[in-house]
Amino acid sequence: MYEAGCGIPRPDTVSPFWQSEYCMLADGYKEGKEERVPAMDCAPFLAKVIYHGLTVANATAWQFWNAWEPGSAEFDSRYYMIALKIYAANTDGDFAVTKNLWALGHYSRFIRPGMKRIVVVRKDEPDSRKAAQDVMLCAFTGKKELVVVAVNYTTSSRDILLDMPGVKRMKNKRQYVTSAGAEDNMRLYPLP
Repeated sequence: MYEAGCGIPRPDTVSPFWQSEYCMLADGYKEGKEERVPAMDCAPFLAKVIYHGLTVANATAWQFWNAWEPGSAEFDSRYYMIALKIYAANTDGDFAVTKNLWALGHYSRFIRPGMKRIVVVRKDEPDSRKAAQDVMLCAFTGKKELVVVAVNYTTSSRDILLDMPGVKRMKNKRQYVTSAGAEDNMRLYPLP
């Protein structure tokens, strides 16, 4: 979805590129907050950055720079998807998966190489800045599949009605959810 005047070249005038080595450096991910940021706030921010990389910048691939690092899985997990807990002797330890892993997973698990992004038109017609604070939708199609990734950046539950003209029949519809809940890590939920 190209927006005139956004400062980004039109996708059809730019060579395909991969976004690589991304990490939430500095404190932009805090979006003005002074206190430590819960991991569940880092994850939607990461999903928002991926969304914009794929839909506004039109990247053909997206990679996170750092998979694991010593740190907390509960707060300020901006640098990693897996938090390492190294014991004092540095000879042993444990790990915890952060919500960032699941945020990235909603894209990487379902959007497969060779899929093409298709334009999503919303009836409420938000620009990319408004959608970034609301619900962001992107869709990709493969040989016989359609993948829709929805990122809800609000604090309330949202229902999404997909109207897909030209799609005669869909089988195997599935919905995966990641939320602040301990068990909600790309958890398969029944469709309404």
